Amino acid sequence: MVKKAKTKFLVFTLIAITIFFSCLFGVVNNLLKKGAEHEISNKLTEIERFHEKDTTLYLHSHFICLITRYDTTNNSHQIKVEKSVGFSEESVTSITYSAISKNYPLGSIGNVYYKISYNNNLPQIIVAGDFSYVLEIYEQNLKTALVTMLIILVIIFVCAWLFSFWVFKPINETLYKQRQFISDVSHELKTPVAIISANADVLRNIKESEYLENIKSQSERMGLLVNDLLTLSSLDEGNGGLKKQQFSISEAVLKATLPFEALAFEKGKFIKFDVEENLTAMGSREDVIKICEILLDNAVKYSIRGSEIIVTLKKDGKKNILSIFNRGCEVLKEDRDRIFERFYRADGSRARNLGGSGLGLSIAKSLAKRNKWKLSATPITGVSMQIDLVL
Repeated sequence: MVKKAKTKFLVFTLIAITIFFSCLFGVVNNLLKKGAEHEISNKLTEIERFHEKDTTLYLHSHFICLITRYDTTNNSHQIKVEKSVGFSEESVTSITYSAISKNYPLGSIGNVYYKISYNNNLPQIIVAGDFSYVLEIYEQNLKTALVTMLIILVIIFVCAWLFSFWVFKPINETLYKQRQFISDVSHELKTPVAIISANADVLRNIKESEYLENIKSQSERMGLLVNDLLTLSSLDEGNGGLKKQQFSISEAVLKATLPFEALAFEKGKFIKFDVEENLTAMGSREDVIKICEILLDNAVKYSIRGSEIIVTLKKDGKKNILSIFNRGCEVLKEDRDRIFERFYRADGSRARNLGGSGLGLSIAKSLAKRNKWKLSATPITGVSMQIDLVL
């Protein structure tokens, strides 16, 4: 549980700082881009303003053209090249026509940026230059910012990872002590419970007594509770040597169900099978048998006399679905998840009269979880409920 919480904490932290630095990178990119565009615009304005002077000081490749005639009827124009450095006549003509056709006062064609001055909405002067060096500086600054942010992101994540050990250490220690306490107490209780049960048997052989029967009954119940606590404590420790393998789920379900037929019949109840043959699953065969036994034990205990307990196993796509339905104690929809809590009973007084420790479904849930199966309950209003195991 602590490991899962730590993983969630780290994932959330990574997502949060990634989003933050993504937004920050977007802002930095926008600022650098605007800075580059502002510099280009200023350079083009200077060239336009002082085009009669030697502007090679500003750019090695640039040109200035005058639009001497513009025919609005057929959208044609005539250009006069005032100055051209590093551009061929064909390039100047192509870039000028493309720039005018775009109808933007400031724009770019590749690495060539241009500026068009208008008079009465008609283009008069076009200034353009190759600003590759400005774009290279912009890209270099952007790469530097990106690398810096990635390094900071990694450092923050590593710090968060180290910090998580410190944050979750007391929680981990508390849970460990809790599990250890349950395990130790359960082991300590096993011996006195066994002695009480044995002494009750001896006394019953000497003389029958209602009190001895109660002692025997309660000691047996205490013994089941101790065993269930030990099982849960073991499951809380982790997979504990879980061996996953491909096995016949059909054969395992039948093996777990058949012994309950006689028990159900004695109580005036009936088990109906609907199990597909030759279905296989990946996981622990012993765990699925234990889950079936727990669910069937509950179904037999809580179903009403004369009713059917329906066990269904079918293939649904790539998944196998085991369903156990019984009529009996109704479970409210808001309590469907709580039935898997430890010691929770939907009908406490009746449940205790029927025996059991209140830990069965918790054990089933833990067994399903460690095999990465899904165990869920579906309450049926006015009837009872159906428990599904997807594996």
